[in-house]
Amino acid sequence: MDNATVKNAVNSVALEKEGAISLSCSDAFQIAKKYGLNLKDISRYCNQNNIKIVKCQLGCF
Repeated sequence: MDNATVKNAVNSVALEKEGAISLSCSDAFQIAKKYGLNLKDISRYCNQNNIKIVKCQLGCF
């Protein structure tokens, strides 16, 4: 997957609060659906860029 597409999609909805950047789990799913992205690519990008996934729909985070 094109990393620029993932970057632009995540950064368009990620939130910054007190210096920490986060992305809700539901936003990750919406991004994947809207842009036809793989959730693993979104997760990998977030991990590489210290973006924390919050409000996990599965109760993992």
